[in-house]
Amino acid sequence: DEIVKNILEEIKKDSELIDITISCLFEKCILQKSYMSCYIQILQTLDELYKIKEKIQKQVTVYTQLFQKMQDETVEEKYKQQYVFLCETNKLTDNYICFCETIYHLEEKQLIKQMYDQMIQTFLNKMDSCLQEDPPNTKDIYKYLSCMENIYLQKKSCPLKIKQHLKQIQSKLKDKKIIFKIMDIVELNESVL
Repeated sequence: DEIVKNILEEIKKDSELIDITISCLFEKCILQKSYMSCYIQILQTLDELYKIKEKIQKQVTVYTQLFQKMQDETVEEKYKQQYVFLCETNKLTDNYICFCETIYHLEEKQLIKQMYDQMIQTFLNKMDSCLQEDPPNTKDIYKYLSCMENIYLQKKSCPLKIKQHLKQIQSKLKDKKIIFKIMDIVELNESVL
């Protein structure tokens, strides 16, 4: 509450701080998952006062393009050492997972619209593409499954259509890590009941 109060006071002094604040809060959602709900709550408060949904949508677009560009580039070209490559890849994956969860929460709080379903469909399409590679790109499949799992854990359910698609993916792979990740998602509804 004190932080929100301070933010609002600073914005009252200088309204140009709204854009900077939105950008910072959005980045914090991605980098500090444990405080994501607090940051989103601050964004909600700002939206109530300053109608910032359009600005939030711009941030989503910027980060979507950024993550897409980073995924399209080969991180290996930038980092020659194996350890650095592994760390950068894992960091990018973790940040992408938090970005996807942020999208889910922003839409849940009605700060953005029509991104969540589109994002899930993109994951499914990308996993299908990964299956077409020889050998299948299991690293990316696992990343997209982790994003989906985080979202469905929040929702406490996974739609039947998605479950069916995931089972199709599962039937085409032998990687135990992926099989168990899919089972975790598919069985989510049953464990809640």
